[in-house]
Amino acid sequence: MGGLGKTTLAQSVYNGDERVETHFNVRAWACVSEETDNAKITKGIIESATRRACQLDELEPLQGELKEQLDGKKFLIVLDDVWNEKRGDWEQLRRPFQFGERGSRVIVTARLEKVSAYHLGCLENEYCWSILKQQATVEDVRIREH
Repeated sequence: MGGLGKTTLAQSVYNGDERVETHFNVRAWACVSEETDNAKITKGIIESATRRACQLDELEPLQGELKEQLDGKKFLIVLDDVWNEKRGDWEQLRRPFQFGERGSRVIVTARLEKVSAYHLGCLENEYCWSILKQQATVEDVRIREH
């Protein structure tokens, strides 16, 4: 189900703590949604990681470029709102990830249970409240703890 806070939780990990920034040499965020073209997804990862446009369009050179960006580095990649259930597509997409340093992580947010490898249970109220307070940016609104 959409709107439960999966992306918000991933954003709080990705942006929420400078220790995350210093722990990982490379960080990238790719909004996947209904995209099934691994070349486009890989290009999005590269552009997020490097913060510059990538001129490549074909999957093989894109994966070579991503491999170079990740090789021997500890990375954090977020693949947000994944819909594709095809295992073969994911096997192909993740090939460059194997070249990262031990401790690298890929976070996938998904509505479909078939997509996820790990099912995150419900968060305790205190964690939900903490995320809500971090994300609340509307001025003149006071959030009260109950």
